[in-house]
Amino acid sequence: MPVDKIHFHVDFFKGQTDTEYFKDFATFDVINKPEDLVHFSRIKIFATSVLKGEKLIGKNVENTGDYPLEYDTWHYHSGPWANVSNASSSKVISENPMGATSGPAIHYTWHGEFNEIVILGYSPIKHDKPFPKLSDLSNPLRDRVKSFEEPYQADEIEDMTEVVKSTSR
Repeated sequence: MPVDKIHFHVDFFKGQTDTEYFKDFATFDVINKPEDLVHFSRIKIFATSVLKGEKLIGKNVENTGDYPLEYDTWHYHSGPWANVSNASSSKVISENPMGATSGPAIHYTWHGEFNEIVILGYSPIKHDKPFPKLSDLSNPLRDRVKSFEEPYQADEIEDMTEVVKSTSR
C-alpha cells in the first residue's frame, strides 16, 4: 500500500538545527556541501519509495522507550548501510527490525488515517546510543510530535507530495 502524502513538519522544513543528531532541511547546502546533497537524496529516495509503495531495505521501527506510544513516532535507517547481505525489506507500513542499519535516520510519524507521513527530523550522522530522549530540551523532535488524538494543523506541516513526485521523474 503506498502512502498518499508526504509532509515535512514546518519546524523541520524551516528550522535551523544542525548537529550530529539532528539536521533541519533548511540547513542543507546542496550546492556547496556534497554531504548535504547525499542527505537530501536519502530523504528524497525514502519519500519517493513510500509514495510508490515500494519496499525499504533500511531498518524501520516504531520508537519505544522514552517516546510514549501515543505519539506513534518511527525512524527509518536511510543509509549508507554497512551490510545489506542479511537485511530484510518491507513496506513502510510495517516494522522492519531486521533491515539494514545506518547512522543516518529519518524520523517520522503517521498523519490522517495512516495514509500520510510527516517527516519530523533527520539524523545525519548519529542514530545510536545515547540518542537524545524526547524529554531532553536539546531534542528538537519534542516540539514536533503529537499524540494520536491531536492531528497536525495545516500551519504545522508542509505538503511535499507534488514536489517529491515532480523531482522523481
